Amino acid sequence: MTIGEQIKYIRSRRNITQNQLAQIVGVHPVTIRKYETNKLQPKKEHLSKIADALWVSPLVFRGFDANNMKMRTVGDLMSILMFLHKLHVMVPNDEYTEVKVSPYLREYFAFVIRKSSTPISDGVIDFLNDEVKKQYFRWAHLYDGCMKKREDYKYEHSEYTDEQYENAFSEEEELLMTVEMELAMNLENLVEFKPE
Repeated sequence: MTIGEQIKYIRSRRNITQNQLAQIVGVHPVTIRKYETNKLQPKKEHLSKIADALWVSPLVFRGFDANNMKMRTVGDLMSILMFLHKLHVMVPNDEYTEVKVSPYLREYFAFVIRKSSTPISDGVIDFLNDEVKKQYFRWAHLYDGCMKKREDYKYEHSEYTDEQYENAFSEEEELLMTVEMELAMNLENLVEFKPE
């Protein structure tokens, strides 16, 4: 199913007209028709607004193709950790010394250790590799700080245009992107866990 077909399917299931969706997203109704007939691909920001308007995750449209994901290097692991962090599946504590499992998952999962299970409500993820832990927390602290600054800035400067807002964070965004790319490019092979 194409992105356009997905938009049309979900929109009709939610009983939202093309005109209503266009108004929420801030585009002309013809644009929504072009999306749905695959004559035009939505921009990333429009796709996020469409997902919000239709009450679905943007992953419904962008997809999460696990078939293309590899788990061979530390860089692969770091990419997955960053992805889980951005989805709020992994939540660092305030001191950035441990990672808790998202409260949203606590109702659905438990840790199973040799036929006994522990509720995730108290679950903390412990890193066994100090270097991966250090790199993850360095990135998470930078990412969370950047997101907090963006949120605060947007609140304090609500009169700014999107372009002014984006320009205010271009240097921080570039630094964050650079750190993410560096972490993802670590080609050190993962070490397989071997139980004793």
